[in-house]
Amino acid sequence: MLIAFVMIIGNRKNLGKKSFFSLIFFAIPPSISIILQIAFYGISLILNGVVLSLLVVFLNIQNHSMYTDHLTGVSNRRKLDAYLKQKVSLSSKEKGFSAILIDINNFKYINDTYGHDIGDDALETTAKLLKSCLRSGDFIARFGGDEFCIIVDILDKNDLEALVCRIKNCFEKYNKSGSRPYELGFSVGYAVYDCQSNKSAAEFLKQIDMLMYENKQAYKSKFHETL
Repeated sequence: MLIAFVMIIGNRKNLGKKSFFSLIFFAIPPSISIILQIAFYGISLILNGVVLSLLVVFLNIQNHSMYTDHLTGVSNRRKLDAYLKQKVSLSSKEKGFSAILIDINNFKYINDTYGHDIGDDALETTAKLLKSCLRSGDFIARFGGDEFCIIVDILDKNDLEALVCRIKNCFEKYNKSGSRPYELGFSVGYAVYDCQSNKSAAEFLKQIDMLMYENKQAYKSKFHETL
């Protein structure tokens, strides 16, 4: 258990926050059982402690598989819907949030030109780049297909635009590295949630989806003009 504990601490940066704490918890019940067993001689409690720990880890793995996109490792649409509803219900003037919807440009071209394996790689790379621009407490999910949704605790539109700009710069820097045969760009829609609007989670999601669609259309028009 001590060796496992050291390994978990050493790899904490590679573990999600929930996974890290559940694994740390694994050693606690058996340790308490050992102390109680020493204090009350003749009572065997270690097995009970191990079973409790295994149950916690199993529930964590089950929860992870239910709410995680298997390809990119970020949250899936089911988790996004539940999380967004929670953010809307808890929203107030002092406790607001913002959402960003991102759609990869020319993803079909990447798939058709380089194959689906490279297409999957493009999705994984996009998720990694987006995560590198966010804080540990920010939320990111694969919305569907080649779309990603980010939810952040930002109340000011200027701060939200600064984050979008940082993401764009990150993608541009990646493209300049030439590490892949394709380039990654995206269309984006984003907004600060207005708690006084009383919009539901679905309505707010539709709002930023429309903004993203408008940006996508503008990109397509500009792209065709350059041809």
